[in-house]
Amino acid sequence: MYAQYGASFEELYLNEYRNSSSTLQKLDSLLDVFKAKPVEGEYGPVADLLVFNGHPTGYYMTRLIQEEGLENELINIFDSPAAFAELYNKAALRKNNRGGNEYLLSKDLLAYLNNVEKCITH
Repeated sequence: MYAQYGASFEELYLNEYRNSSSTLQKLDSLLDVFKAKPVEGEYGPVADLLVFNGHPTGYYMTRLIQEEGLENELINIFDSPAAFAELYNKAALRKNNRGGNEYLLSKDLLAYLNNVEKCITH
């Protein structure tokens, strides 16, 4: 699938990992487009953006959470994507307060994830 790019799986994965902050920003911006014109099923632009089903970006988020000493909280919310996003923001804010430059997910995106999760679980 990715052979057309002439790079190995490892190179592509690491590239996606390194660009996770940019990916999160783009994901946030896609919410406005999606809200203006919702679709049923998989939303193509998100699927295209999240290469490897979002695993490199999720790993990036998880590593930041761990590095910021929040691994116990991570274990407690492993089954909640909305809580995971909120915990990522908590970790990113901690790092930013020490001079980091992590992207913070918007309140709109967090609210959207919470609403979707509520719809799925109820």
